[in-house]
Amino acid sequence: MKILVAGSGAMGSCFGHVLHKGGNEVTLCDKWEENLEAVRSRGLIITDVDKREESPLKMYHPSEVTGDFDLVLLFAKSMYLEDMIQDIKHLVKENTKVLCLLNGLGHLETLRKYFADKNILMGVTVCTAKLLGPGDFLLSSHSNTEIKNIDPNEREACEAVIKAFNDSTMPATYSEDIAYSIWRKACLNGMTNSVCALLDINMRMQGQMDESKEIIRQIISEFAAAAALEGVHFNVDEFTEWGFTFLTPAFAGVDHYPSMWQDLVANKRATEIDYLNGYVARKLKAAGQWAPYCELITRFVHGKEKALGIPYTFVK
Repeated sequence: MKILVAGSGAMGSCFGHVLHKGGNEVTLCDKWEENLEAVRSRGLIITDVDKREESPLKMYHPSEVTGDFDLVLLFAKSMYLEDMIQDIKHLVKENTKVLCLLNGLGHLETLRKYFADKNILMGVTVCTAKLLGPGDFLLSSHSNTEIKNIDPNEREACEAVIKAFNDSTMPATYSEDIAYSIWRKACLNGMTNSVCALLDINMRMQGQMDESKEIIRQIISEFAAAAALEGVHFNVDEFTEWGFTFLTPAFAGVDHYPSMWQDLVANKRATEIDYLNGYVARKLKAAGQWAPYCELITRFVHGKEKALGIPYTFVK
């Protein structure tokens, strides 16, 4: 399969590297200049769990990419998704599939501005990756990715993508309800990523906070109310118990510092808060409801971005 990875930070580069090792023809593109220069000068370095490897893959600016692709794998940050699509949309031909694996909410609406439903695949992954430096990334887990075709007639093409993932040791399954899975992942990120980023702590430390479970229950209840407006329903009590397990020693990755912490604290980069807690706050506000926890978290994260001198856009 010929694959273009659009957005080649930690997740994009790691997925591209593993898919290439699985026999696919992979092209990486990115707009982060330091990343591009590092790969051009010394090559791409991937630590695959515990094995450090020099990848043969090259990385290009989107404006340099030409050719035909079977699959475009979108891994740009949420706030840069539309900008990336503008750059690569001409590469999406009649039978090209576009798979969105971004964190966050509201991306299907953006994709539908540019592509027909028959081209769109939506997915969610629990793989974790980390930026070690420009052009140097750690893939810390080969965990499951769920994928679903938006057009009901395109399941066969979706299954082909799933097979390419599985053949490359990136476990993937077909999702009968991808909207639920996307909201579930967003809910986990909304209760953990933003809190860890604000307080400069890891997930274990969050679990040890006073009233930690009650705090995440309140955040989850706001996500549940917003999800219900889109026809997605989940039980707040069940989600709270499920979510809290990630903050206890029962979870192997409990000492993990989530991606928003990596962006905000470690690398002084803008966050995806507007597509997690911020999305929930906007969704409920438009419906005449209020999300006090998500609204406050969103404003505090943007406040910390401003204090650190990080350029950002506040989506209202």
